[in-house]
Amino acid sequence: FIVLEAARAASQGADLAQVAEAARGMMPRVNFIATLDTLFYLARTGRIGRAAAWAGSLLNIKPIVEHHTSVGETMPVARPRTRAKAVRLLLEIMAERVGDSPVHVIVHHADEMEDGEKLKAEIASRFDCVELYLTEFTPGMGVHAGPGVLGITFYTEG
Repeated sequence: FIVLEAARAASQGADLAQVAEAARGMMPRVNFIATLDTLFYLARTGRIGRAAAWAGSLLNIKPIVEHHTSVGETMPVARPRTRAKAVRLLLEIMAERVGDSPVHVIVHHADEMEDGEKLKAEIASRFDCVELYLTEFTPGMGVHAGPGVLGITFYTEG
């Protein structure tokens, strides 16, 4: 959404400084939360230790993480033990932050098109979506998170 906001500003005739300001202004407004299918890829890229990844896999942990765009940090949010609980928690977090406000949403998936479509349909039925897209995770994101990731990027109007 940050790039979309910059593109919208540019298409409306903004100069480079105004486009950059539009992008910077959007950064703190955007929420990104995701659930990982496995901790293996976080361990492989050095984000967590191997012992933590091993314990997480034994307990069937499907961690939920949040990326704070304005500071560039990804932080753990919760450690549900099933995929269904993780998806339910993603929706609960979004509902808490959005309330009844109109919302712009991107559902991301990594090799999980069917689950991505289900999540998109659930969001469409529960929220007042101004925009709602379904996309694949980028390779840069996928290298750290691995396949099976489901995520939601969103921001409210105003």
